[in-house]
Amino acid sequence: MEPNYFRLTLSVAAGVFLGLLVFSLFSWFAAMLWLGAVTSHLDEIVGSVSSSSSPGPATISSNAQVSSDRAEINASDRQNTKTGKRLRFLCDEWTRNASATPTQTTISGAGDACRRYQHYIDTGVVLK
Repeated sequence: MEPNYFRLTLSVAAGVFLGLLVFSLFSWFAAMLWLGAVTSHLDEIVGSVSSSSSPGPATISSNAQVSSDRAEINASDRQNTKTGKRLRFLCDEWTRNASATPTQTTISGAGDACRRYQHYIDTGVVLK
């Protein structure tokens, strides 16, 4: 008995259609869950910002003092991190190479490496 290719084609097409339909429904459900989580998180952020009162001058100056203290602590902490130590090593290595063989490449490499290290210590962001 020869297979009925028309029925086989319809069966495969129906299977593909149902598979895509189920996949689309699961994708839509996952997207709605993700959007719900994001919007609830944004509602929390907006609620905390709007519920805080406007700071007076004394609060602003004390916040500035705390912020500068935090920057000093963060700078010293950043020097002791793995990234800080690696960037410091690269800066020292490029500086040694620039003093041993002062070419344009080693001098600019030393400047770049030390600038990246200093930027990381100041901001916590590694430059590329």
